[in-house]
Amino acid sequence: KYLEISLPLKELCRINSVVLLRVDFPYEGEAQSYRNVARTTENTSRPLFSRDLPFLTFREKGASPNRRLLFAVAGTHFKSQSSILNDPLSTRLRGEQALGAAVILKAYDTRFESKVPLFLAGDYNRDLRTAAEFQPIWRLAQMTDVFEMAPLDRTVPLEKRITETYHPRDGPAIYGQLDSISGSTAVKDNRLIKEAKILNY
Repeated sequence: KYLEISLPLKELCRINSVVLLRVDFPYEGEAQSYRNVARTTENTSRPLFSRDLPFLTFREKGASPNRRLLFAVAGTHFKSQSSILNDPLSTRLRGEQALGAAVILKAYDTRFESKVPLFLAGDYNRDLRTAAEFQPIWRLAQMTDVFEMAPLDRTVPLEKRITETYHPRDGPAIYGQLDSISGSTAVKDNRLIKEAKILNY
């Protein structure tokens, strides 16, 4: 059984974002939506994030709102690789989204004095091992893929971090790491990642 945390409806594409927490999850969560953040590089009021950027903060159940957070998680679904006008593979838009996410993560990290573990989890929609558009996440927000934080004997080698396969009609299959959980410096400094693996199904 699950508890449901609903975020406001994203009007443009009529999508509801919902977070499900197991009823025995020992923390209370509060959600913040960034669905109305607008693109700033074009003369448009269109939202920046394709699927919102829900940001959830967690405290112990029953804890005072003034008590320090235990950890926070942002969920992402960056723009797909479908090309849009003057933007092949939507690389530019996805880069804007990555920068926007990095700015938000950096603001939280600064507010919490780098003491609260922050996570960014979800679908990056491009191979994050090589795609340059995600550099703001690594450099500005100082996030690190959890595969890089886990002990060497409890992680997955770089070349085997395959979370998505694409099988075109003509040509060989394309393998990539399009999905990730990354953590802030507080995650890394406190060595919170004990193991990282990919579950095949």
